[in-house]
Amino acid sequence: MKILLANPPGLWLRCRWDIKLPKGAANYFPYPVRLAYATSVLKKHGYDAHIVDATASEMTRKEFLKKVREIKPDLIVWETTASSFEHDLKTMKMIKKFNSKIKFAASGYHATPAYNECVNAGYDFAIVGECEYSILGLVRWLNKEEKSFPAGVAAKGQKFRPRPLIQDLDELPWPERDELPMDKYNDPKLHGFNVVMITSRGCPWGCNFCTVETYYRQKSYRMRKDVNDIVNEMEYLWNKYKPDELYFDDDNFSINESHVKKICKELIRRKSKVKWNCMADAKISYNTLKIMRDAGCTGITIGAESADDKVLKQLEGKPITRKDIKEFVESCNKLGLRTHLCWVLGMKGSTKESDRETIEFAINLPSDTLQFSVCMPFPGTRLNKWCKDNDLFVETDWKNFIANTECVVDLPGYTHDQIKENLNLANKLWYRKMVTKRPDIIVFHFYNLYKYKGLKGAAKVLLNSVIKPKGN
Repeated sequence: MKILLANPPGLWLRCRWDIKLPKGAANYFPYPVRLAYATSVLKKHGYDAHIVDATASEMTRKEFLKKVREIKPDLIVWETTASSFEHDLKTMKMIKKFNSKIKFAASGYHATPAYNECVNAGYDFAIVGECEYSILGLVRWLNKEEKSFPAGVAAKGQKFRPRPLIQDLDELPWPERDELPMDKYNDPKLHGFNVVMITSRGCPWGCNFCTVETYYRQKSYRMRKDVNDIVNEMEYLWNKYKPDELYFDDDNFSINESHVKKICKELIRRKSKVKWNCMADAKISYNTLKIMRDAGCTGITIGAESADDKVLKQLEGKPITRKDIKEFVESCNKLGLRTHLCWVLGMKGSTKESDRETIEFAINLPSDTLQFSVCMPFPGTRLNKWCKDNDLFVETDWKNFIANTECVVDLPGYTHDQIKENLNLANKLWYRKMVTKRPDIIVFHFYNLYKYKGLKGAAKVLLNSVIKPKGN
């Protein structure tokens, strides 16, 4: 039996958030860590598994269909999103048209809460939640190696049984990378070429808008306990791919500061030359930041969300304040660590005025880079339920659930059009600051783009997406 795991073609990014790339923008392709782990698990158990990232490889539908014909899989598993759902269905139907025997399974952050919609729309299966062992169980069942229909998989005519979360992450092999276009996973907030890995899964905070809790189907946090294995993977990636930085794309790298310090101490003990960046939170202590810096950390991304403490309290999860965010940036600047802050407009409790305050605070805060998005009530989140219960949706068509450009709800006293106006204002002010007061950021973006697109390509993309953003 041959299995193909894939990111299907299209401009959608299949990560924690549903994002669609505007044409001509600086492309950002997240490493498909969940499918990569699932591929390595299948290979570990002796199955003929392959992975194709048509999104990062910028394949057309025609090119992807040609690749499918070459591989001749019996089962295709891919991640679909809310906004890409119809597009992905069309791709699936085109494949089934030339080979109706191929079975399809949808997976990821959208397929998990929308598994009934997936199977009703034509998918043979939907993988619900953490995917590695559910996909392995499905392969064994299809191969008639197991009689019982696997837990963690939904299908018509089969009773769904949830699969327990993987508690021992150390039992997983390192994720597949050899078959993937590793040079394409460029994250603009990082320095140059970067390679992604993780040391933990989940987050215990469970903010009401976050898809992480939805994906794992509960608040959870589990970490790789074998620090030697983590550092071995870091050094392997550093030596093999020779990146400018590694990136820990954990849901929250710094939740367990003791764990972070153990990794750092091992890096220091080995006198490692690895430079790395991570996704953490504003509550991290100065002492931990310092040892991270000493162990090769170059920068940190956090979800700052809002500058309004009343709004932050209504996240119903993350215990941070405006003061925490300010002190985090000050500490990182003092230690020479780059900072990237993610701000969200239109959250529960937000008003037009509070979001304007957030924009002003974010622009004036001396972080190195930042990004603004709209709070999207994705299916399965508690925010989605709150919006339904209070009849706040002005749009329910999934294709418009795009967090970087759209808004689908009217908040009390704050319309979706006003939220989008604030998003446009925020981006305009940030771009203006980059051009007039932070030319170093322009150089930073140009260097990253140059690494991937060459001199002329970098100049063109930078002009379109950084200096002259559309709609401003």
